[in-house]
Amino acid sequence: MKNLFYVCTIVLNILFLNVYSVVAQPWAEVSSTVAPNFYRMKTSGDAVLNAVKTQKGKGFKAFKRWEKYWDQRVFPDGSFPPANLVQKNWELYQTEKSLSVVVPGSSWTSLGPNSSTGGYAGIGRINRLTFHPTNTNIIFACTAGGGLWKTSNGGSSWIPLTDNLASIGTSGLVINPTNTNIMYLATGDGDGSDTYSYGVLKSIDGGISWNTTGLTFTPGTVIYKLQPHATDPNILLAGTNGGLYRTANGGTSWTKVVASGQFYDIEALSASNMVAVTKGGFYRSTDGGATWVLVTTISSTGRIALAVSASNPNFVAALVSNTSNGFKGFYASVDGGLTYTLRSSTPNVMGWETNGSDSGGQAWYDICIAVSPTDVNQIIVGGVNTWKTTNGGTSFMNFVLLRSSAFIRAARKIFKKQPEIAGNFQSILELLSTDPFHHRLKTHKLKGDLQDSWACSAGYDLRIIFKSKDNILRNKENYLS
Repeated sequence: MKNLFYVCTIVLNILFLNVYSVVAQPWAEVSSTVAPNFYRMKTSGDAVLNAVKTQKGKGFKAFKRWEKYWDQRVFPDGSFPPANLVQKNWELYQTEKSLSVVVPGSSWTSLGPNSSTGGYAGIGRINRLTFHPTNTNIIFACTAGGGLWKTSNGGSSWIPLTDNLASIGTSGLVINPTNTNIMYLATGDGDGSDTYSYGVLKSIDGGISWNTTGLTFTPGTVIYKLQPHATDPNILLAGTNGGLYRTANGGTSWTKVVASGQFYDIEALSASNMVAVTKGGFYRSTDGGATWVLVTTISSTGRIALAVSASNPNFVAALVSNTSNGFKGFYASVDGGLTYTLRSSTPNVMGWETNGSDSGGQAWYDICIAVSPTDVNQIIVGGVNTWKTTNGGTSFMNFVLLRSSAFIRAARKIFKKQPEIAGNFQSILELLSTDPFHHRLKTHKLKGDLQDSWACSAGYDLRIIFKSKDNILRNKENYLS
């Protein structure tokens, strides 16, 4: 009977913890210092959505999905279950049953379904890609609800690395460049909070097994960005909705270096200089992230995304949204994040119209930016559509249109460039999507010697756009049969 209780507890909690709070939503932002409450968040959401009705991009559908899901799953007082409840029960069950991760000789065959006729054809979201620092064939994909995946053959096949963890949402992976068996994983879905976070995990065997570090959370906290130090692999920064954390000993202990704020993004310029942003606030550190100073603020802003370039350690690009989740402006720093200057505020690169003539957007969720590693004037930004500038952000042109297909959500989440290895940049471009029925990755692989490349994740899958040596723009539809 006791064993049955643990099994039931695990099953029930997996069912209702795979969708956690909606921290990224503008109508339900959660502070890590105040426990989230379903009824309070519902009241807040109703108040906002009654004002905007069902306007595009305001979060109406996301709110209603969240509301219906949680209405029958929270405790009577509206509180959410502890962030690590499922993991604790799963570990206890494994201990009592002496279970191993894999049962020798076991074999499973999918009975389906393996496709969907509606929405985005059953495709899930990918939060982040991480490339192996020395092997171009090894790529890791952090998914919002399908865990961490790895390919060792350039995308021909993938294996899951987190099936034995109760929370299978992941938002970032950092690999120690001097010992690639050491990895740090940000748990939970930092973008949509569809899965909860219980802190940063660490692996010392290349992702085969994971253990908790000194950074664990209570309900309501999510990790937006896990950022490594430029030169010291034992130093990491974690940007959360409840402040900024730092470890200097490989995750054993963490210090809260900024007490509060939603730290959406962090970047390392050098061994000493680092930059970070909250909603409207630009922070700078000159001691490797140990201490931080708020250098400037911008009023009436929403989410902000940062990007830096290896070609110029003093250049910082900032894509800033407004309170309507549209384009507030493109800001740039040329002095290592000490000051920022507005370079453009039109067209609306965050909106739906391909000419940028509309207002608003979905920047509370869809926002990303990448700077060329060789030329700081070459910048790509993503919102609902993708835009490019060749003059450092003074003006933008629509780069690639991905809205023509019914199965393409043109919401940009990631721009990622594969690192050069031994001076020979052989780009491996992957089209990835997660299948929520099996938590499985589907891949289409492209290879080519490219001058510049970026990978961008549409809201529910990963699309690739790139500039070839002959300056021909290509997109996903050109290659998939």
